[in-house]
Amino acid sequence: MAYSDLKTAINNGITDNGNQEITGAVLRPILIAIVDLMQEVVGDPASIGNESVIDFITNISVGGIELHTGADNPNDTPPADYKAGDLYQQVVGGNTIAFWQFFVNEWKEIYNATPPE
Repeated sequence: MAYSDLKTAINNGITDNGNQEITGAVLRPILIAIVDLMQEVVGDPASIGNESVIDFITNISVGGIELHTGADNPNDTPPADYKAGDLYQQVVGGNTIAFWQFFVNEWKEIYNATPPE
């Protein structure tokens, strides 16, 4: 099932039935189509081998996620040593103002708090 077909199936299959419920008969084929689509389009099939996408993701080892702390934006002043998945706690004046996570080639802000006045 193609991406656009999957979206159509979701829109057509998951509809309001008046009981505020989703039945298994409606949801099951849509979820199966999502799983099939993920198996077809996610990752490099050569690197996944005979594993399912779920098994492949479950078995990924990143060597442990580390928490780094600093006052600056980690994209401007990164920690000395970091890898994909690592977290960064931005602390100013004793208050956590943001959390960041490193993705591929940059730190992405995943939480932002306005510091207390």
